Amino acid sequence: MMLNNFFISNPFYALLFLSIAIAMPQTSQAQQCEAPYEMITKLHHPDPGSYTVWDSAYGKDQRDEVFVSVVNVGKGVVAVGEVMRRAGAAPSLVFVHLDHRGRVLREGHHQINGLHGVVKMLRHGDGYLVMVNRRKSQGRSAVWIGFFDKDFVLRSQKTIKDKGFDLFATDIVPSVDGQGWSVSVRAESVIGEGKNGALRKSAFVYLLDKNGNDKFSRGYLLGMDSEILGLSVSKFEDGKTGYIATGYFENNIGKQIAWVLRLNADLSLAWQKEYGRGLSAKIKVSSGYRDRYVLVFGDVLPADSNPMGSWVMLLDGNNGQTMWQRYYHGETGHHDYAAQGMYVNKGGLINLMMMARSRVSMRKGTGVEEAGTLPFEDRIIPENMDYAHLLTLSPRGITLSGDAYYYGQGVSLSQMIEGGDGGRVMVGYAHVRVKDKADKVAKASDVNPPLKEKGYVNLPDVELSDKTKEGLEMLRNKLKAQEGHSSNNADHQQVAEPQESAINDIGHNKVTRDGWVLIGDTPDTYTDPCKR
Repeated sequence: MMLNNFFISNPFYALLFLSIAIAMPQTSQAQQCEAPYEMITKLHHPDPGSYTVWDSAYGKDQRDEVFVSVVNVGKGVVAVGEVMRRAGAAPSLVFVHLDHRGRVLREGHHQINGLHGVVKMLRHGDGYLVMVNRRKSQGRSAVWIGFFDKDFVLRSQKTIKDKGFDLFATDIVPSVDGQGWSVSVRAESVIGEGKNGALRKSAFVYLLDKNGNDKFSRGYLLGMDSEILGLSVSKFEDGKTGYIATGYFENNIGKQIAWVLRLNADLSLAWQKEYGRGLSAKIKVSSGYRDRYVLVFGDVLPADSNPMGSWVMLLDGNNGQTMWQRYYHGETGHHDYAAQGMYVNKGGLINLMMMARSRVSMRKGTGVEEAGTLPFEDRIIPENMDYAHLLTLSPRGITLSGDAYYYGQGVSLSQMIEGGDGGRVMVGYAHVRVKDKADKVAKASDVNPPLKEKGYVNLPDVELSDKTKEGLEMLRNKLKAQEGHSSNNADHQQVAEPQESAINDIGHNKVTRDGWVLIGDTPDTYTDPCKR
């Protein structure tokens, strides 16, 4: 657990609050129920991090494994992502089912031609829907949706494509009526020819039926380029249910401006609003809040020399008016903060997940010390390590607690959901040294005590059946034959041995990615003192 420093960017607010506290102390409780319009929070560098209920790294040898999305399944979770078995190889789709203690129960693998990134997984009956982007060697890039049963068997598939555009999905949510799906898509095309050609991006939303068939789509154009990064289904004060789409557009000088759209159930536009902040801004995720408001979460690059920070706003769902906004950045200035996930629990607490990505290059560090350790091993979470930073906010945007999570040589988390027991489920990947994985396997193998006699197990003093005795005699003869073969082929064993222990020749700092799932603590029970 770490402490957070808060300060209000406008000195007038600070002076006003101080005057009220001195002049009218009896109204302090009432003042706490008025949310400050704007606050900037400077986050301390966490050292050490926070405890987890459990976490599990999924990785083998030098393979690259990356988890992207996760869903609750009973007391456990299912994560989906990509596996690359060797450098330069085509990635394949992987499912991993983990129990309530983080132990792997089963896996499923599928080869999908042209796989170019898993986007998201949702529950579909007792099975799963998985959406990925596909690049083709010939033809346009397209969106692929697969429907899998509970045993990870592919039952059906659909493709969203367009002859005139390369399509890349960014998000998928159940449709308003629950009878289909809504997909946000970035459509790319080149305008002009040769050196004068320019890549243009446009925002689209597709409405699909329950089988994944394309019913219709709508485009939303603003500025030079535009993109919708996230969708959510929200209820509004007027009793209607629709979508909130969030993203950005670029103006004619290339500045990114945050963009929020409220869409009706038929994807028609109810309202849209832009939010210019700093040098650039984008909004990635959203969530309906208390049947009138909308929470949106994104990134801002400040106009000063500070690194990128995260930014959350509470908007009026009827018109997009800003009710309050909060900014977050690192204390040391050595990390860019990026919004990565958000959800609201039943009590109204707001859970934010940010990635803190280091701006300090490992290669520009102090180098390897004499003891052979890497420069980032002198601290638990050093300045050149990427880690996840979580905040829990009250309904008025006041920070109640913060947590930080890391693993190996750094992490990258892509999604956070609420677990079945209220805990926070996060998924992504960790950078892990191959040598560390080998050491972990070696330590695990030392758990069993050595055998007293080579090749034989001490059996209890009980009468054995004739069939068992016959089997043991066959085993003894086989082991003796193998020992004789080994002694006669010593030269061959010497050649083969380095292949088995080649991991030691890879290098101290060889790093791969392991899929990582973790369960964070359940936020403390919160009673809103202002809720009537």
